[in-house]
Amino acid sequence: MAEPLHNPFPNFERNLRAYLRRLPLRLSQRALLVMKSNFDRGGYETESGSFVRWKPRKKSTWKIKSDEGRALLIQSGRLRRSLKADPLMDGTPRVITDVPYAEAHQNGFKGRVTQKVGGYNRSVNGKLGIIKTTSLKKSTRISFGTAKVGQRKVRSYTRTINQNIPQRPFMQVGKSFLDTEEKDLLNSLENLFLQS
Repeated sequence: MAEPLHNPFPNFERNLRAYLRRLPLRLSQRALLVMKSNFDRGGYETESGSFVRWKPRKKSTWKIKSDEGRALLIQSGRLRRSLKADPLMDGTPRVITDVPYAEAHQNGFKGRVTQKVGGYNRSVNGKLGIIKTTSLKKSTRISFGTAKVGQRKVRSYTRTINQNIPQRPFMQVGKSFLDTEEKDLLNSLENLFLQS
C-alpha cells in the first residue's frame, strides 16, 4: 500500500489564505491614498505612466475672487473626504464615494440642469449722498455713500442653465501604483513561501 504524501510546507496554505483575505482591503486603502493625492497634484497618472493635469477653471465673469487661488475640485473638501476603501466580499478591491456630483466630475457632464433657488432678502439701496455726519470738537466728519433704504423679499424660483463640467478623473491610479503593488505582491508571496 502506498504511503501518503508528506506536505513539506504545512504553514504555507494557511499563511497564503490569511494574506489573500487581507489583500483586497490593503489594496483599496493604498489606492485611496493615491486618489486623495490626485487632489493635491491637480491631475492624475495614466496607466502608461504619464501625468495629466486637470483642465483649469475658467475665469469667472461674476468677479468672484474667492475661487482664484482655490485648488480644483476642492471647495468644502466634501468630495475628497467622501472617498472610502470598501472591498467587495468576492475579494475585489474598490474605492467608493456617496457624493452625488462625483460622477459629473469624474466623467464630465454637458447638458441642461434645473436649479432650485430658495427665497432670500435683497437689500435696496437709495441715492448717493451723505450717510452720516459726526460732530467733533473742531470739525465735522461727513460720510458719503449709498444709504440702505430697506430690504425686498425675493420668492424662491427655479431656473434652467446650460452646464459644461470638464472631465477631471480623480478616482484614477497610474502605472507607478500598479508596478509598486505588483512588486509588493510578488515579494510577499516569496516571503510566505520562504517562511513555510
